[in-house]
Amino acid sequence: IPAVEIGAHLPMMTSEDLTPSEKAAYLALFYKSSFTKEMLSEINYLSENGKAVADAGIPKGVPMLFFVSRDQSVSVPGWGEALREFVDHVDRARHVCLEAGHYIHYDMAEQIARETRRFLGNLSCD
Repeated sequence: IPAVEIGAHLPMMTSEDLTPSEKAAYLALFYKSSFTKEMLSEINYLSENGKAVADAGIPKGVPMLFFVSRDQSVSVPGWGEALREFVDHVDRARHVCLEAGHYIHYDMAEQIARETRRFLGNLSCD
C-alpha cells in the first residue's frame, strides 16, 4: 500500500488511540500477514478455484458465517445484495455487516470472535 493510502486502507493508522510504536507494530503485523507465499498462490489460482466452486454449486448443507464490511458494500455495487442472495440458498448461513474497512478482521477482531462463537454454539449436530 502506498504510504499516502495507508490511512484509507487501515483506519487504525489514523487513530489517536495508538502510539507511534503501536502503529508501527500494527503495520508490521499487516505486512507480515499480507503478501505471503500462500496469499500469492491464492491469487495465482483465483480463476481456476472460482470455476471449480461455480461448477460444484452452492454447498447448501455447510454452515457458513460471513462478515462483510459496509464499506465493501458501498465500494463494490451489488456486493451486499449478491451475498444476501447467496446466503438465502444455504440452509445454515448468516451474514453480519460491520462498520469497518476492508480489513475487518483487524478492525473488528473481538466482535468477529464473539459472533463466531455464537454461530458455532447455535449449530446442532444433525
